[in-house]
Amino acid sequence: MRCWRETYAGIIPQDHIERRTVGSRAALWNEVLRTGDQIVFVACDRDGKVVGFASGTASSEPVEGFDAELGSLYILPEAQREKSFRSVWVRVLTDNPAVEFYKRAGAEFICKFYGWRDVATM
Repeated sequence: MRCWRETYAGIIPQDHIERRTVGSRAALWNEVLRTGDQIVFVACDRDGKVVGFASGTASSEPVEGFDAELGSLYILPEAQREKSFRSVWVRVLTDNPAVEFYKRAGAEFICKFYGWRDVATM
């Protein structure tokens, strides 16, 4: 709730922001999770506190070349780019079919790892 309110303050009317209550949003997300129509990812910090989430589902309207859409992506400001990492690598077995996914996502083969030298390009 806090992230949504902070993000849209000054962008959408304040009365609309204030009409969204924790209770109404909890009811909506309980239904989303119950039906399983969306994929939902929750990000937590090391203490288990929820700091963000993302959800997606099949496209709600036709967009040529795309069959799914990201419906929401919210991360508390203090958790965004928390560690300021600029590059990342992943250990992948050479026969793992995910290798093709990493290549398509821009990773390069580094010795026995795949990595992104600049995560801003992901």
